[in-house]
Amino acid sequence: MNFAALILAGGSSRRMGQDKALLRLNGEPLLIRTSRIAAAVCDSVWICSPEPDRYQSLLSQPVQWLTEPQPTGPQGPLTALAWALPQIDADWILLLACDLPRLAIAPLQAWRQQVELLPEDCRAAIARTEQGWEPLIGFYRPAIAPTIAPWLSQGRRDFQGWLATVAVQELPLSDRDWLVNCNTPTDWQALQLS
Repeated sequence: MNFAALILAGGSSRRMGQDKALLRLNGEPLLIRTSRIAAAVCDSVWICSPEPDRYQSLLSQPVQWLTEPQPTGPQGPLTALAWALPQIDADWILLLACDLPRLAIAPLQAWRQQVELLPEDCRAAIARTEQGWEPLIGFYRPAIAPTIAPWLSQGRRDFQGWLATVAVQELPLSDRDWLVNCNTPTDWQALQLS
């Protein structure tokens, strides 16, 4: 079974005030860290960004680049997923945000093993917390792509609402800490202090 990782590095990072993909954790930009972890779990790594030139010189490991069209307005990760899915040849795609400083190989590998056993009609496998699904650390079959377009055509871009319309397998979550992402300078500072 072929797994590809798709890392989204196309957000505007407005709340952070600087590019989250370039934030350094222990001297390593988050995008490099995320792609390194993804490469340990998946057979290929893809990075989706409207500005790949901004990041290409950072990465020494082999990755594939998807140059997302420049947004004309707010788009969001669901729009990026819908655009990227048909372009990647894999049985499953592990979708990852680029700003996951506590992402870890072992839990992702355990999830991959579970996902390999899922029936063909399961279209997504994602962890859930009290706040809802964690869609930016989740597995998606490329065949799910056609279900996104009608949702987007209604002007909807919310992952939670869309996920309520598709077959999703909940993945077990033993430690929520590795799901943490950083959206604001306060988030980043708290992470540095922990």
